[in-house]
Amino acid sequence: MKNHRFIVLNPLFATFLFFAIAGSPVLASETTPPVDPKLDAVLQARVENNDEIAGVVAVLARKDGTIISQNVLGLADIEAGRPMQPDSVFWIASMTKPVTATAMMILVDEGKVSLDDPATKFIPALKNLMVVESQEDGRLVLTRPVREVTVRQLLCHTAGFAFLSELQGFGLDVVSMEFASLPSVTGPLQFQPGDKFLYSNQGINIAGRIIEVASGMSYADFLQQRIFDPLGMTDTTFWPNEQQLARLAKSYRYNALQKNLEEVPVHYLNYPLHDRMKRHAEPGGGLFSTAEDCTKFCLMLANDGEWDGRKILTKEAVSELKKDQTGTLNVNYGLSFDRSENHFGHGGAYGTRMAIDSRRNIVSVFMVQCAGSPKSGTTMNEYTKAADQLLEERN
Repeated sequence: MKNHRFIVLNPLFATFLFFAIAGSPVLASETTPPVDPKLDAVLQARVENNDEIAGVVAVLARKDGTIISQNVLGLADIEAGRPMQPDSVFWIASMTKPVTATAMMILVDEGKVSLDDPATKFIPALKNLMVVESQEDGRLVLTRPVREVTVRQLLCHTAGFAFLSELQGFGLDVVSMEFASLPSVTGPLQFQPGDKFLYSNQGINIAGRIIEVASGMSYADFLQQRIFDPLGMTDTTFWPNEQQLARLAKSYRYNALQKNLEEVPVHYLNYPLHDRMKRHAEPGGGLFSTAEDCTKFCLMLANDGEWDGRKILTKEAVSELKKDQTGTLNVNYGLSFDRSENHFGHGGAYGTRMAIDSRRNIVSVFMVQCAGSPKSGTTMNEYTKAADQLLEERN
């Protein structure tokens, strides 16, 4: 997308602004999208407060790619005074999970994987998994699983794996997927497979390893060849190159003593970020991307698996991704997508978010790099109030 200022849209309120703001031509158009001054002022005030976000990039688009609103505000690098740009690069963290699930559904479409396949079909070592039966006074009692972990359970966080392995305390990218799938590394399941919901990077990483085994390709290469290249997601990668690093939005957290934002590294990852020898692809949260690339990914899902003449998934596969997979557990989670009746999407640890509104046929992408703030989320809350007021005025 070109260097335009644009309107940030809270994903939860994307549907309402569809009727409030006029659309402009399709993705990557030369035409400047409309900007509502009241909404823009709210966002500018949050940036200038210097206590939550340094800058923001967001996109709101219709299903056909028509841009309804865009916004670029603030700085990507405070110290250097480098402004945020439409092509600024962000660590999208757990927004990687829906990409992993999409890759798995490609293999499901091809008949190479079934969602109800046991994980041991692809990773025999998982036959040695144990389950925590009880834990008291430092005494851990283990038992055997009563059923096998399935691919579906891995993708919807009901397999029983802990959030991270002990090794990943040194970084999400510290071990390969093959090594991360060994029971000696994962540790025991926290409950019997299918009995509960526990958000788990480990489960998604094991799903990534299944993608490798079933496809005969590395996980990163599979994503590149089957998703990123066809959709033109040229800035989406686990290892940002020199040119992409020059566009990287720095991560900030609030410093209570200095009463300002201070730069911090992405503490979940190891540096240098471009090092393919020391850093491994991390299916649970390792990707870097841009607002434009994430918009293309969302448009593909909004269009039942196809975008810009490239078919990534069948309509049935997209339906499986976004429907409730947790049933009686009352979590309302799909295959690596959080969901409601009319929305599905996912957020990332540093405040990024993408969402698809299935009823209004709108996609929204919101990109910041907020590593922690006592006012985290205030920008979205204040924007929501302004959006509600805008709608009242236009009705």
